[in-house]
Amino acid sequence: MTHTTEGKQMTDKLIERAKEALEKATPGPWERQGDTISEMLADDVRGNAVCGIDDVNDEDADLIVLAPDLASALIREREAADRLAEILDAAITEHDTANYDYGEENPWTMGEWFTDEDRAVLAAYRKAQKETDDDK
Repeated sequence: MTHTTEGKQMTDKLIERAKEALEKATPGPWERQGDTISEMLADDVRGNAVCGIDDVNDEDADLIVLAPDLASALIREREAADRLAEILDAAITEHDTANYDYGEENPWTMGEWFTDEDRAVLAAYRKAQKETDDDK
């Protein structure tokens, strides 16, 4: 992992860092018991302690417990959204470049399938994706 200081931009991608962290971390789910966060092996069976949280407030401790599940959810959602965006990109490209010699009756060239709002939603997703990738 490449981390820099003094306001320099981090060079790692957030999703890649999350995947790497999950691979190396104690498997979840985690549970808080007193001043310790432990992995849960089964109902009410605790495994290894993940960390001690003596000096951590309750809200931060709750977030630490959720970290593996949040990272997994982020990765799943991002991968699904990427697939959907690729499909929409391809469909819009087909729409914009289609010429099947149907004349004015061709729905692909009449602009009825994809609106400016559709394109704006895809552009907003791509912008958010880039910000996540650039770790902003």
